[in-house]
Amino acid sequence: MAIFGAMNTSALAMNAHSHTIGSIGTNIANVNTTSYKKVETLYQTMRNHVAPRYSFFAVNTVDVRRTNDQGSIVSSGRAMDAAINGQGFFVTNTQADGTGETRYTRAGTFTGESYTLDSSTNGSGALDQGTRLVTLNGDYVMGYKANDDGTFSSSLSSIDYANNAIDPGRSTSKIVMHGNLPSANGSTRTYQTSLPVVRTVTNSSGIPASDTKTVNLTFSPTSGTAGSWDLLTSGGNGVTSVTTNPTKLVFDGQGKLDTSATGTGTDTISMTVNYADGTSQSVQVNMADFTQYSGDTDITIRRMENNGMTAGTLQGTYFTKSGDLVGRFSNNTEKTLYKLPLATFVNPEKLEAIAGNSYRGSPEAGDPTLLSLKAGDTRAEVLGSSLEMSNVDLEDQFSKMIVTQRAYSSAATVFRTTDEMSQTARDLFG
Repeated sequence: MAIFGAMNTSALAMNAHSHTIGSIGTNIANVNTTSYKKVETLYQTMRNHVAPRYSFFAVNTVDVRRTNDQGSIVSSGRAMDAAINGQGFFVTNTQADGTGETRYTRAGTFTGESYTLDSSTNGSGALDQGTRLVTLNGDYVMGYKANDDGTFSSSLSSIDYANNAIDPGRSTSKIVMHGNLPSANGSTRTYQTSLPVVRTVTNSSGIPASDTKTVNLTFSPTSGTAGSWDLLTSGGNGVTSVTTNPTKLVFDGQGKLDTSATGTGTDTISMTVNYADGTSQSVQVNMADFTQYSGDTDITIRRMENNGMTAGTLQGTYFTKSGDLVGRFSNNTEKTLYKLPLATFVNPEKLEAIAGNSYRGSPEAGDPTLLSLKAGDTRAEVLGSSLEMSNVDLEDQFSKMIVTQRAYSSAATVFRTTDEMSQTARDLFG
């Protein structure tokens, strides 16, 4: 009888609407969950055969997780947090060595898992303290490790760095002096200034380090030649000698360095610093902004630019828009430590959602493609100290809840009515 088809169809409808209410409830419950992607329950007809002569189109549900819909980005104030603005997922693994299950997430609430390394690499004599970057559910964040030459490893590894890592610094190769030397005007007075020269060394433990030596420059007026100065050099502790080319500086009538008169044709002094340990170091001292004006009573150094840098320890980290994890050292040096790749899929809505705001790959989603972002990349960007919020719209969910509730009540009315009709038919033939 057709009445049984109507009863079966209304029962399937109630089941479908109750499933939709469950999806809506899940979405509302996760409205504040970082990077949560809402589930949209769609309906499709389902042919329902109840007898050879009767066919009904009942209803079935299909869930679609809207992983492509961007959530709003908010600032978190935490240096380890990261949000993806655009397509892609962070890559994680259940094991620190990468041998576990690979997972994907957009939840960038990362924390540090501290541990003790096996050896000391900073010369302190104490064991190093390491940090592995993990998600809130304990998965290890994967990235490409940066090499010393600025390139990156070709294989993924867990982001793992020493908390007391040291930047060895760099030796001074260029100094730019901005200052003024008083006009001699027949005076025989000499003037002296000091230059700090940084050199990188390796200590007895094989650990790169740096130290700073002092080079003294003495300007002595050349007798009988206006604007001409003899350049004398000496070194501080650990410096045996310093040689320069040229050994004489000449200024013209406008107080500018006369490069033709020095014999070199340049405004740069080539300096060689010889150390007590037998090593030497070449330093170029640019004097283009060094003048000889009257009025000053002593040599004036307005500014000195030194490209040398002493060693520094790691002070903190941050993410760039390209997904680079950059370390900030105490010597004002910044160095890239890792690069976060972003995994993209042909059909990301078919990824399998699991606990902890993570996803598993699936055949329907396709194989992942790993993107290494560059500056200005339009596909996506990584925003440090930020998090992506859920893409749940509460107003939309409440509207769907009201419609679904009415649809369920209507289906229940149909079921109750057909039940009463079947009882009437039973009584007629009873």
